Amino acid sequence: CIRDSINAEYGIRDRDTPRDDFCFYSKRLSRLVIEEAISHLEFSEQVVTAPDGSSYVGLEMEKAFGVTIMRGGQVMEEALVDTLNVPTGKILIQNVNGEPRLFDTSLVSDMKGKVLLLDPIIGSGATVQMAIHVLLDQNIREEDIFLVSLIGSLPGLHYLTYFYPKINIFLTSIDPELNDQGDTLPGLGVFGDRYFGT
Repeated sequence: CIRDSINAEYGIRDRDTPRDDFCFYSKRLSRLVIEEAISHLEFSEQVVTAPDGSSYVGLEMEKAFGVTIMRGGQVMEEALVDTLNVPTGKILIQNVNGEPRLFDTSLVSDMKGKVLLLDPIIGSGATVQMAIHVLLDQNIREEDIFLVSLIGSLPGLHYLTYFYPKINIFLTSIDPELNDQGDTLPGLGVFGDRYFGT
């Protein structure tokens, strides 16, 4: 699994990777990091009746939801739905003149439980911070937010954990710095543009 992750990360960082391969590697990494996040959810023992009438003791996962930060988060949403059948919502935040701006939200009503917040790249952390504010305004507890990402910058992660020390963060990789535009270094370019071919 670790070797697969290293190969996929190499594939998304190489600027010469063809779009189809970039999409494949992105989906693979998304699935790996989402599976890791899911393994940290709580489970309770439940007894069910098997088709033959016998009892089976198994584990039932606590209630969870997915929230994607549009547009890159859509890629990770596919992996979430393929891994775990949970209701999902969306938050549209765009950078306008270098500042995040909330344009739209479409959230699941009555979100009580853990929320997997999906965004493939954490640069400065400002976009994720805005999304976390939206969730906190919906009465989601800070400790119930699982931020799931492919790559995060060290400055962005420091920023987020300073303001939200109780959130849970799951990543495949940490980049040490940001460039002047707030992109991770060494980074991989604009994720959404590379994935969607725009």
